[in-house]
Amino acid sequence: MSVAGLLTQRATIERWSRTVDDYGESTPSWSSSSTDVPCLVQQKNGRVVMGSAGREYEFSAMAYFETSADIEPEADGTGEGDRIVVNSATYQVRGVGDECGKDKTEDRLVGAYLMATIAGSATVQGYNSFQAMLKGFNGRLEKEVRSTLIKIGQVVATEAKRRVPVYGAPTGSGRDKSTGRFTAKAAGDKRGGTLRQSIRYEVVPGATPGTTEVHIGTNVEYGVFLEFGTARIAKGAVKKLGLREDVLDSDAVHSWPALVSRGGSGQQMPWLRPAANHVRPQAMAALAKAMGTARKGL
Repeated sequence: MSVAGLLTQRATIERWSRTVDDYGESTPSWSSSSTDVPCLVQQKNGRVVMGSAGREYEFSAMAYFETSADIEPEADGTGEGDRIVVNSATYQVRGVGDECGKDKTEDRLVGAYLMATIAGSATVQGYNSFQAMLKGFNGRLEKEVRSTLIKIGQVVATEAKRRVPVYGAPTGSGRDKSTGRFTAKAAGDKRGGTLRQSIRYEVVPGATPGTTEVHIGTNVEYGVFLEFGTARIAKGAVKKLGLREDVLDSDAVHSWPALVSRGGSGQQMPWLRPAANHVRPQAMAALAKAMGTARKGL
């Protein structure tokens, strides 16, 4: 019996190409390149070094074919190797070589190193399902996070307005000619407050791609001086706190000559950082809840 007569099994050789799915992801698409190809598959575990780069591959089976069989290996650098389907079992071609009977020109066989795998259709279907699930999760997460950041922005802005110093002259008071300052407001007078009225929040894309942030602040120029202080404001007490972000209400300055002179209370400097830190635990819990809500669809 010739060596070729030992090829008692029949194989389908499948070749791959790249396709782009509905989510813009590149996935392998398989189609039959040859059918009813004579072969013999033997289960055999091992390692082999293939190709000019000397790459090492593991294999779980050997398949033998006639030299006319068109088989592309993974080792040739073109991408995914062919797949061999024999009796409903699917194998990935890791390398091709190891000719048998090579001293007899008429009875030469090509050996293919195979790795058992699962059916490709199930793999691609599962991949696409995963991509669809992931896309849905990202959409829900973005919606939940944005909605939560809006609520956080509203709360922080409200807390900041409660703390921010309020300046301005009462109606009809004019300036004190001896000091050049406005006369003090009467206790409880809520008119004025340009800075307080200017405090806003905005949800914007974050500096890192795929992230979202909420910004709270003011476009009134002197707001920054009341937040970080100067050498003159409150005799430099606010400035001494520096630029650190962890300033709490207990660290803030709650009394200074100008506040006392107008009978004000419940105001402080800094006014924004303590407000944000006051809300921080509530904000972190809300964001964690948003994450949980987005994950419910997984």
